[in-house]
Amino acid sequence: MRRAIPREVTAKLWGAAAGRCQFSGCAQSLTIDPISKRRANFAERAHVYPIGKQGPRATKSASTRRVNDIGNLMLLCRPHHRLVDQLPSDFPSHMLIAMKNQHENRVRLATNFRTMTPSNVLYVRVPIGEKRLSMLDSEAIWTALASDRHHPATDSPLVIDLAAIETNDSEGDFWSSCEKTVRRKVESAFSPHGSFEHADHISLFALAPMPILMTLGKILGDTRAVSVYQYDRFESRWRWKVDGDPEPAKFSYRIHKRRVVNQATIALAISLSAEIDMNLVAKAMPRSDYHTVRFGTTKPGYSVIRGEPDLVSFHRGMRDCLNDIEARFGTDCEIHVFPALPASAATQFGRLLLPKASPAMRIYDHNAKNGGFHPALWLVDRRTGALQPRCGRVLADTNRSRSRTTLVSLGSTRRCVASSE
Repeated sequence: MRRAIPREVTAKLWGAAAGRCQFSGCAQSLTIDPISKRRANFAERAHVYPIGKQGPRATKSASTRRVNDIGNLMLLCRPHHRLVDQLPSDFPSHMLIAMKNQHENRVRLATNFRTMTPSNVLYVRVPIGEKRLSMLDSEAIWTALASDRHHPATDSPLVIDLAAIETNDSEGDFWSSCEKTVRRKVESAFSPHGSFEHADHISLFALAPMPILMTLGKILGDTRAVSVYQYDRFESRWRWKVDGDPEPAKFSYRIHKRRVVNQATIALAISLSAEIDMNLVAKAMPRSDYHTVRFGTTKPGYSVIRGEPDLVSFHRGMRDCLNDIEARFGTDCEIHVFPALPASAATQFGRLLLPKASPAMRIYDHNAKNGGFHPALWLVDRRTGALQPRCGRVLADTNRSRSRTTLVSLGSTRRCVASSE
């Protein structure tokens, strides 16, 4: 005779499953029919180990005394209840227990609102060359946000989808069309859920060309709280390399000032994910009489930004570098930026800028097919007359001045100030 499952066990099972099917990948609500939208109880209580010795997944060592304990029960929809019982060899007990535990852990994370705050999840998809990023799955969102003590403020991510653009980053009109579309879609993505200007917190998941990430960072600004997540290409996940609080990475910069009589023009090479080839910078610069600023770390690579402390250290070091450039060359200078940055740092760079106060700033993009760096977009545009790049030529200056470099300790960065002789 089958023993009835106690009512208190059923109530606990419903609570642990949040009224949804615990079969991996289903999570369907068990209180509403997906077709008719009628409400009813569609849940079935499934046993991992069976009541009888002949049931699915039966073993000689399995205890029958605790067969109706919550640890041996799953809440499933009818199709998946039948599936796991009719094909027990395909769904062994350890697999079902893993499904149950994963589902219940996800419910605990999603409902722990006393210690979590809401965040608007913003997901940006942009073509990178011929590659297109697929839709972000909810599991990745929950895992990443839970580590930052946030939960999604909306049922689904706010998506800025540029995958339909029929150009790629080797074509001339790619950058202008992307920048305009990003600005427009940031506003439209928030409009069904409230104003973008009043968003208290944003969690950003973005993988795009660096000029677009910098533009996005400028749009988000630094007046609101933003959590920027880093995509791990090797492990295909949106999590930091190092959990917790690692020792922050150290960044430094050097300013090589030359004797020039024209308006101050600066080539800013940022070497984080790779070392910038200064010969390629010289080919791309629109004029030969420019100063050079090199910002980087001792060992550039994809894992240089391992966690939030590294991103904060980069933010501070880059801010000091830009402030130093303004102090030495004035706000009327023109900065040409050649970046090799992880996506999170590229976005953070854009957030540093003050569009009404920062010097003119042009971002360059590296395209191997086109032979090096090419101008992409003006992140801050103060031109009275646009400078046209002369690509493909090395504009040599045989009268380069010697420079003297002084290192000044500055917290987690080393500040380098150069003076010409």
